[in-house]
Amino acid sequence: TLSPSLYVLDDTNWPLWILPAFDEEWPATREQANAVTIRLQVGYISQAQVPADIRAWLLMTVAFMFANRESMVLDGKVAEIPNRWTDALLDPYRVFEV
Repeated sequence: TLSPSLYVLDDTNWPLWILPAFDEEWPATREQANAVTIRLQVGYISQAQVPADIRAWLLMTVAFMFANRESMVLDGKVAEIPNRWTDALLDPYRVFEV
């Protein structure tokens, strides 16, 4: 496991790159495909850290889906939920990047 001080995330373009920090070098690895594994943990550490707007959206969406269970189709996809005004609760948390 590398210390976060040994690398930087270059997020100026897509795809993102993980690069050695200034004046650092990568440790030696085997010269084969998939010799390095990167594990990324995303999200909130605890339920208490999830913003109230996101929790409210989640509860309303799950309640709607439960009340309209018959909208489920056989292949596991959910029919589009009409009138998604609740989606506006997520707007402050959306990140739009190209």
